[in-house]
Amino acid sequence: MKIRKNALMFLMILFAMTFMLVNSDEVSAKAIRFNKTSKTITKGKSYTIKISGLKLKRIKKVTLKYNKKIIKVKRIKKNTYRVVGKKKGKTTLKAKVKYRRLDNTSGIRNIKCKFAIKNKKTKVKKNNDNVSNSGSSNTSSDIDFSN
Repeated sequence: MKIRKNALMFLMILFAMTFMLVNSDEVSAKAIRFNKTSKTITKGKSYTIKISGLKLKRIKKVTLKYNKKIIKVKRIKKNTYRVVGKKKGKTTLKAKVKYRRLDNTSGIRNIKCKFAIKNKKTKVKKNNDNVSNSGSSNTSSDIDFSN
């Protein structure tokens, strides 16, 4: 009876330790990314891009690199940014994300998103000028029916 009790206790401890080692909340480095890998926006319009795969409290610092002539980036939250197209062209938004792992060590992940900026569509106006044919027009007021 005592051996059976000890064996059961040993199995319960072993089972508990197995679940402690396998933590489902651990984030792999591949999971940290932007929600889009490439995006086309028109000049003057904006798009909101997010860093996904991490909880907000685990992000320590995000450093961005991009072409400042083509896009403008404004931080909304710790993991959310608004990108506005300034000029026609292509650029890559690169982010260096420093985050805290579950074992309190720091990790670094480089992620990127490609942006293509196109010009605004302009509507082509058809030129429908009303040409007046003064003197040569055959309207009912100009025709003489008295013969």
